[in-house]
Amino acid sequence: MERYKIQMINKYTGAVEEDNVDDMIFDNEEEAEEYALYLNSCSAQGREDLKLRDPFGYEDNNIEDDFEYIVVEI
Repeated sequence: MERYKIQMINKYTGAVEEDNVDDMIFDNEEEAEEYALYLNSCSAQGREDLKLRDPFGYEDNNIEDDFEYIVVEI
């Protein structure tokens, strides 16, 4: 039986920053993909919220854009 986990990786280097995000294991790929999409959208929303709160004080250095959440079969 296939099982899946979510990893946070650096988009540019491919380095794994966090091996098993939230210590969750999924029994099917669809649930894992949905959770990875949720985490990616939360990151994007968080950046947008910070910019809206203080548009002149928030330095947009795109650090968060270097990372993404992906599904990995275990």
